[in-house]
Amino acid sequence: MNKNKVAIHKLYIIVILYMIFALRIFSMFMILPVIFITGLNLEHANTFLIGIAVGIYGLFQALFQIPLGILSDFIGRKLVIILCLFLFLLGSLCAAMSNSIEQFIFSRFLQGLGAISSTIMAYLSEITEEKNRTQVIFFLGIFLGFSFALSIILGPFILNHYGFRKLFFFISILIIFFILIVLLFFPSTLNLNIKKIILRKNIFDSIKSNLNFDTYILFFSIFCLHFILMFNFIIFPKKLLLLGIVLSDHWKIYFLTILISFLLIIFMIHYLEKKFSKIFLLFSFIFLLTISELIFLFSYNSIILLFLSIQFFFIAFVFLESFIPSTLSKIISSQSKGLIMGIYSTSQFIGSAIGGGIGGWVLYLYGLNMILYIIIGLCFLWLILIFTYCIKNYLI
Repeated sequence: MNKNKVAIHKLYIIVILYMIFALRIFSMFMILPVIFITGLNLEHANTFLIGIAVGIYGLFQALFQIPLGILSDFIGRKLVIILCLFLFLLGSLCAAMSNSIEQFIFSRFLQGLGAISSTIMAYLSEITEEKNRTQVIFFLGIFLGFSFALSIILGPFILNHYGFRKLFFFISILIIFFILIVLLFFPSTLNLNIKKIILRKNIFDSIKSNLNFDTYILFFSIFCLHFILMFNFIIFPKKLLLLGIVLSDHWKIYFLTILISFLLIIFMIHYLEKKFSKIFLLFSFIFLLTISELIFLFSYNSIILLFLSIQFFFIAFVFLESFIPSTLSKIISSQSKGLIMGIYSTSQFIGSAIGGGIGGWVLYLYGLNMILYIIIGLCFLWLILIFTYCIKNYLI
């Protein structure tokens, strides 16, 4: 196979992996803007149980990222990807047929078992050359950000026009398509002149050699980002309803704010990364996220302040969602990528799981304001940690 065919084959695999990863994001976030409202139509539902349904997906994604990442180091990425897609398919079909909140919780549990993120990120790292790896991970972040935006916009639209069941049936069809693509066209082993990554015999030595305070900061950051995301999508739709914006129009607010965020970040990110240190950028966008929550707290009956709050949040989220994994890929070695990316993905999904589960419970017992107080408190804790790190390293 000549070099051009090898390059095209790699690009093809990378794009398919992007799309599979994006499908996971789409399934996770498509229901988020409306589930705490429309989910109440399920039998036996309340906001606490809806929070469990949202959180259980992230919980089992978190629990299985590392084991499946390690398993992929031993038996190959392809087999693990097919296994995860099959579990994801079963969960989606169950969700499409759910009538009660208990059935829906079980379906989200099945979806959560298909913890595919660490395997895909390891696969991407494995088939890309060192000089191109950061760019590939960066574009994965952009792709995922686009998928997140699409899910937030299309989810409420599809639910309002076609209903709960058809949304999950549509996802099931996409999953079947990707299973066939991976099964028929992905290589069983990597014959692309790329050295296969083999897990070290001593897993603890591998962890020790790859983890340091820098990676801990990034793991904690992705945890906080997704915890806050879940909390925000408990309060965003309810606040919009309180201000007289009907549920079927919420996607328009999300579409406009996300579009502006993407345009700003795409055109600014390369300039920012050249001009400022990574830790300064991390601190700055966490600070912007904190400002967005403070504006939300004091928005009261002002649609302008609410829009400004949502806009600032999405600018910060879009940047951090692509910036954190890109930065992580630069500071870890090539050994045991499945394990390290598994820890990263675990941190991400633990944030989603705790945010969804606790958020529904807090809303059920204490109302919207308490959710905001918790978000703001976590933001300040996050900022203090980053600032302490800056002082420790004499830079900001």
